[in-house]
Amino acid sequence: MTFENYLSEVEKEARRVEELVKELPELNNAQLNWRPSENSWSAGECFRHLIIINQYYVDHFKKTAGGPDKKLNEHGEFKKTLGGRFVLHGVNPNQKFKAKTKERFNPIHSSIPSNIIDNFLEQHKLIQSLAVRFRGIDLNKIKIASPFTKLIKYNIGDAFMIVMLHDQRHILQAKRVVENPDFP
Repeated sequence: MTFENYLSEVEKEARRVEELVKELPELNNAQLNWRPSENSWSAGECFRHLIIINQYYVDHFKKTAGGPDKKLNEHGEFKKTLGGRFVLHGVNPNQKFKAKTKERFNPIHSSIPSNIIDNFLEQHKLIQSLAVRFRGIDLNKIKIASPFTKLIKYNIGDAFMIVMLHDQRHILQAKRVVENPDFP
């Protein structure tokens, strides 16, 4: 797949993130902070988790965008890395298994402000604008370590898709919270 086609796939998944957010009803502060159980995340905590972890990626995207040594080889094709395929499989929104997050990414029992979804969408737009800056860049050459373990590395193209699928996974989780029969 060409780099351009791959970035188009990332853009398609970014639009899906926005569609999922639009499907959520407008939530007041009490609703954003409501948890189905003591140990589950509220809808707002799902968004807080995404903001925390996506900031890791934003910092790396900003640092590496447009480096002169990373210009695109006209014959290049995007190739997913082994680490990227592994993480993409794990964050896929259709994946049913649950994974524990590291404590620094776990927002449980944090107070969620009423503008958390707006904050998320603002960050999401920033990530989309950073993806545009990677057009013409060899996405295979720039590597990034997973925020969960430095042992797993993948290329920047994988990272953009990981962000989009991970976002979808947790927005769907927030949607399930809102659809809970006990939701206020």
